[in-house]
Amino acid sequence: MPDAEDARARLRELALGLMDVTAYEPIIARARAGEPAAEAAEWANLLTCMKRTQVRVAKAVLYALDNPNAPERYRGGRVPYGRQVHEGHLADDPAEQAVIDRIVKLRRAGRSQRAIASALRADGVSVSRSAIQRMLSSSVIWRRSKVNWQTAAALARAKKLRRVFLELNGLSAWSAAKELNRRKVRTPAGGRWHANSIDRVKARLAGM
Repeated sequence: MPDAEDARARLRELALGLMDVTAYEPIIARARAGEPAAEAAEWANLLTCMKRTQVRVAKAVLYALDNPNAPERYRGGRVPYGRQVHEGHLADDPAEQAVIDRIVKLRRAGRSQRAIASALRADGVSVSRSAIQRMLSSSVIWRRSKVNWQTAAALARAKKLRRVFLELNGLSAWSAAKELNRRKVRTPAGGRWHANSIDRVKARLAGM
């Protein structure tokens, strides 16, 4: 694919340009010579950090271009939830990935972050509300957990039926459907009840 090759070539050229940080030196020197001394030192330290960060980013880009199939390297710092360090690389943690899957499922069912944390604690999994918020703010997890307007509407309609379903608790799906049709209670879509539609609404209510 010529376009992809051109993009990689441009990205490599940009990364190599980022590796050249000589332009920072005179700026840092001028910052250190400024007044007052405390503020000058703070600016110089900030510029030094920017220079180091620029080099790290450039090295990471070049490594990814040269090793497209290599696993993600661990570069220090806090390991994200759901990941673990394995032989110097970041890899999925199966147990924590299962917790993330549960969080996504509960979020799609309309649960709040507080309710998700409570449900996990009930299962013996200790994850704070702030940790759940960080996970859901991740772009990848957010796309998985996003509730579209059709799902949100279905959840809202199911909530209105909670009291009626409590009255029918203990009946089979077929008997519950027969009773609701006798009462002329419509499904969330406005139709007649069947056993499978009873099961769907029950599943939505259980996830709330």
